Amino acid sequence: MGFSKWHLGSGSQSTYTRTAPAYSKPINYVRYTSDGRLLTVYAGGDQLHVLRVGDLDEVRAIKIQTRTNFDAIEVSPTGHRVAVCMSGDVRVYDLDSGEELRSWSINQYPHFDISALLMVDPQLTGAGLTWREDGKTLTVSVADNPPCLRGGGTIYVYDLTAEKPAKTFRVNLLPSTIAFGTDDSLYVASNTCGGYFSHWALDLPIFDSTSGRKTGTIPAGKVGIRNNIEISANRHILLAYADREKTTFEGLEDTLKIEDAQWQVWDLATLKQIVVLPWSRWEVYHLSSSGRLLYAIQAGEVRIFSVTVAPK
Repeated sequence: MGFSKWHLGSGSQSTYTRTAPAYSKPINYVRYTSDGRLLTVYAGGDQLHVLRVGDLDEVRAIKIQTRTNFDAIEVSPTGHRVAVCMSGDVRVYDLDSGEELRSWSINQYPHFDISALLMVDPQLTGAGLTWREDGKTLTVSVADNPPCLRGGGTIYVYDLTAEKPAKTFRVNLLPSTIAFGTDDSLYVASNTCGGYFSHWALDLPIFDSTSGRKTGTIPAGKVGIRNNIEISANRHILLAYADREKTTFEGLEDTLKIEDAQWQVWDLATLKQIVVLPWSRWEVYHLSSSGRLLYAIQAGEVRIFSVTVAPK
């Protein structure tokens, strides 16, 4: 397995390479801790690998209880904790000791390969798992209805000091990735299918995670936000995938048509769009923790873009 570590201020690159049997499979997830000292790596199986950032030596492997579907992994914005979401199960581990700190069961639900049904990149249809900025609350979205039928999903809000969910509430559209803004504001992207015969652009709803009440939206224009969102660590910048979709009957099967696919960057303080980048198949953008940089990795190439926010 090879890692490349980039120092963006100088533009230089340092490359470390290491090989171990546990890393023989493709790496699915890599996450930094908020202090930049540790990396959490998941490459399939029943182990999380914790690496020291300075030299990329592995400091421990954490045994996890896997389920049929491994959905998501996110490191806490405070401290050295990681949350793992699997079908019917959410667990939190301490990265320093390797101990399991908390676990909860969520309602089992059928696993739909939504990326195949929607004919899009699987990286665009990730599971919903996000931490509040204080690291005390963890929220999970569960798509417990098929993507093209009536019904939506459930949002689970966990207090790390409690054994039971602090709150659950329903959303009308089939939920996908979710992200906390400031305080308790929760942005919920949707995987709902495109409308029949006319193009459907989806708004991005915002909820109060403590009450479940919808508090606002980022309205759809020509295109709507769906499937994949990220919010920077300082809660200033939103990155979102957006498109227009419609389903038609062509031949004997439904055919989904996607137009104007793009990546959008929003300033959350003003709810104004900053940057639009065209979508390229198999290319997924991510935000830096400051929200000032966008990066994408495709076919061994790293592409980095600067995000400029106009003065208020």
